[in-house]
Amino acid sequence: MQRANADQLARAVEERITRGLALQRASFARDDVVTVFGASEIALPAPFRATEFFASAPTGFTVFAVGEPGTPLLMTVQNLAALGERLRGRRVAILLTPDYFTYPASTKRPDPEKAVEYRKYYAPLQTAATIFSPDLAAGTKRAIAWELLAAPSVIEGSPLLSMALRLLANPTPSNRVAYAAIYPLGRAMVRSLEALDHMVILGKWLRARATAPIVVKQAAAPDWTVLRAEADSMAQSRSTTNPYGYQDDIFARAAKPRLAELRGSRPDSAVLAGLSSAAGFASLDLMMSIFAQYGARPMFILAPFKGPWADFMGTSKQTRRQVYATAEAFARRRQVLLVTFDAYDDDRWFLVDRSHPGGKAWVVFDELLDKFYHGKLD
Repeated sequence: MQRANADQLARAVEERITRGLALQRASFARDDVVTVFGASEIALPAPFRATEFFASAPTGFTVFAVGEPGTPLLMTVQNLAALGERLRGRRVAILLTPDYFTYPASTKRPDPEKAVEYRKYYAPLQTAATIFSPDLAAGTKRAIAWELLAAPSVIEGSPLLSMALRLLANPTPSNRVAYAAIYPLGRAMVRSLEALDHMVILGKWLRARATAPIVVKQAAAPDWTVLRAEADSMAQSRSTTNPYGYQDDIFARAAKPRLAELRGSRPDSAVLAGLSSAAGFASLDLMMSIFAQYGARPMFILAPFKGPWADFMGTSKQTRRQVYATAEAFARRRQVLLVTFDAYDDDRWFLVDRSHPGGKAWVVFDELLDKFYHGKLD
C-alpha cells in the first residue's frame, strides 16, 4: 500500500510540473538542481534517465524535468517567461530533436485548425503570468502574443487574456493605455491562478497520503566509460528484430505495420523545405531572448537523427549534416551553448526509435549535464 501511495503521489505531482508553476519555481530556488525542459524525450521512462540517475545526487546535484509527450516549444517559452527573475543566473537545459528544425511552421505551430490539439497543453497560469509579467520585455511579450493568437480558440474562454493578447500584439498608443488599464486585473488573475496551483498540489499530496522520499546525497563519481558500455550492451540486447536499432517492442508496435508507408516518406527535399521555415526557430528565438534578459545560463541539447532509420525514410546523411550545421549556426548567432550529437548519427542503438533517447543516449546526456552543472563547459 505504501508503494502504491508513493506511485500515486509521483503521478499526481508530475501532472502539475508542466501545467503549474509552483514546482518549477521550487526547482529554481535551489542551487543543487538543474532543470531540464523538453517533451516526450524527457518524459518517457528509459534506463539511466537523468531524473532517476541523479536522484541521489551522486555528483552533488539532482535533475528536475519539465515536459510531457507532445509539449509544444511555445509551452516551454511560456514556462520560462512565467519564471521570470527566478531564471537569473541559473543553469537551464533544453532537450531538442531534429524535428524542431525540419518541420515547417504550418505543421508545428498552433493554428486555428490545431487549436483543439494544442488546448490539452495550454496552461492559463503560464499565459497569464507571461502576458501580465511585471518585468518581461515588451518586445518579447508582443512576440509571444502573436504566437498565441495563431490559435485563438485556445484563449477564447478568457475574455481578459484574449483582450490582453490583442492589445499587446498591436501596441498603438490607445492599446497601450488600454493594456495598462486592465493590467491590475491581469495581476489579480495571476495571483488567483497561483493560489489554485498551490491548492491542487496540496490536495493531491494529501489524498495520496504519502510524503516525498528523503534523498541521501552520495559523493560517488560515475564511471562514464563503464556506464556507456553497459547501456550499449543493454540497447543491443533489446533490438534484435530489425536492422534500424529500434527497440523490438516499439518496432513491432509503431514501425513494422507501416514500413511500406514510411519508406522514403521524408526525402531530402521535404526536410530541406522544412529547414528553411521550421517552426522551432521562432520559439527558440523567444527562449533565447528570455534567457538573455534574465541572465540565465542555458544549454541546448540536440539529439541526433537515427541514421539507419533516416536513410530508410529517404533523408540522406548530407542533409542530416546540413540540419546539424544550421542549428549550430543559429546558436552561434545567438551566442548560446548548443551541443549536438551528430557523432551518434550512425549509432543504431543511441535512440530507441526515430527520436527518443534510450539508455545509451541518457548516459551520454547525463555526462553532459554533469559537466554543465560543474561549469566544465563554460
